[in-house]
This record gives sequence, C-alpha cells and structure tokens, in this order.
Amino acid sequence: MDSAYNYAQVEGKTTVYTISSTLADDLNVELMDLAQVETFPDLSEDNMETIAIQRDGQTLTLAKRTSTETDEDSGETVSSYTWSLDGQDIDADNDVLSGMLSSLSYLYFSSCYDYRSDAEEQAACGLDDPVTITVTCSDGSAMKLEIGGATDDGSYYYAVLNGSDAIHRINESIVEDLLSATADSLLAADTETEEAAS
Repeated sequence: MDSAYNYAQVEGKTTVYTISSTLADDLNVELMDLAQVETFPDLSEDNMETIAIQRDGQTLTLAKRTSTETDEDSGETVSSYTWSLDGQDIDADNDVLSGMLSSLSYLYFSSCYDYRSDAEEQAACGLDDPVTITVTCSDGSAMKLEIGGATDDGSYYYAVLNGSDAIHRINESIVEDLLSATADSLLAADTETEEAAS
C-alpha cells in the first residue's frame, strides 16, 4: 500500500477504509494534548492590591498604596504605587519586587498534566504542601496559584489554579522570582542608594 495512506475502521463496523497518512498523524495524539489549558486573569500592577506568598507555614503579605498627582501641564492624573511588606515600605527599585510583579503579569501554563487529579496524584506532584500565591485585585476578585514540586528535568513546576482538579505545568523561569522571594530580599535597600548615602 502507498505510504501516503493508512487503513482505518470505525469501531464496531467491518468496513475498512483508507485515509491520508497526514490525517492519521494528526489523530495520533495523547489525551492530555486535547485537554484545554486553563488561563490566568489579566494581572498588572495597576489592578493588583495585595500579594500573599505562603510557604512552610509562613506568609509574606505585600500591600499596595496608591498615590495620585495631577500633571500641571496636561491636567492628567498620574498614579504611582508603593508596596509594603507587613507595614514596611519596599524600595521601588527592589529587583525582587520588580521580578515578582513581572512574573505575575506574565503567568501562563505550558501544558496540562492531569485534568482530573485526585489527592494521591496531587501529593505525587508536591501539591499536598504547595507554595501558595494569592493575589487580590481592585475589582474584588482573587487568584490563588498553588505551586508544587518540579518536574524531573527541573524545567517546569506542577501547579493548580483556583482549587481546580486540573494539574498543569508552568515554566520554572516564570515562577522563580515568586518562589525565591524572602522578607530579607524584599526589604533589602538598593545598594547604589546605600553607597550614595555613606
């Protein structure tokens, strides 16, 4: 038979058909390839109000304070933001804060790992004791992202969005700033500022 075709049969029927090998290749997919990947809400510094990172029984809570000024020339209102950690202001030039805000505005899942997981599967993916990131927004909505263990090659982490049964893979580079943030790194003064003051 010409390699450009494959044999095919409808389940339960006796008739054998020939179909294009291109179609046969398109049908050769895994179940998880067909699962719809969940999407994140649109997050930006403009609409985020609080960010809470919970790990190992401790929680870092960042809150945003908004200041507005009116430009004398244009008359436009300009907003600026100050983030604080447990009441202590974070330097606007803090690289860890910048990385976190960038990561949150760029969240996406790479693929679905299991669309209907159970407790055993979640535990195997490190989601029985996850790092939990909860973001509340100015419109009253909230996003909860649970990040479990890394895949064998370390390129991805297993994650669950808003308590879903689906486990997804998220790229390590996207969440590394969220996973590595500490109180000390967030409250560290800008080095150049310290040198200028001394």
